[in-house]
Amino acid sequence: MSLLADELVIESFDRNGQLVFNEIARTTNGATVIAYVPSQKEITVDLRRITGGEVKAWWFNPREGSAQLIGTFPTTGSQAFTPAASGDWVLVLDNASLDLPPPGGSVGVRPRQTDGRSEPAATDRTTWQSNL
Repeated sequence: MSLLADELVIESFDRNGQLVFNEIARTTNGATVIAYVPSQKEITVDLRRITGGEVKAWWFNPREGSAQLIGTFPTTGSQAFTPAASGDWVLVLDNASLDLPPPGGSVGVRPRQTDGRSEPAATDRTTWQSNL
């Protein structure tokens, strides 16, 4: 699956109220959006840009290779997300109906989740960590 740059998906503002662009990409079919967030700041995503009725949201920690499920949200408007801790993060938003495994896994392997488990993957996912 190819990725396209997509600055229109996310709005983020600095302390002075100036619009800040994050490193953002969306799959060509619109099923997944990934956004590199270099610091602990709130970003707002227009979920209508993602296919499907619901989005499954994840924070991926590129320093540890772990993924944390944020939750599932309807694709009816905008949603704000803030990393729970300092450091850089990758926000991954998937069409929930695809039931993709947590980000960071490779074929047949799920990455370590925050609860320390590792499970076989039901479907393939590109290893985002190696692409950052």
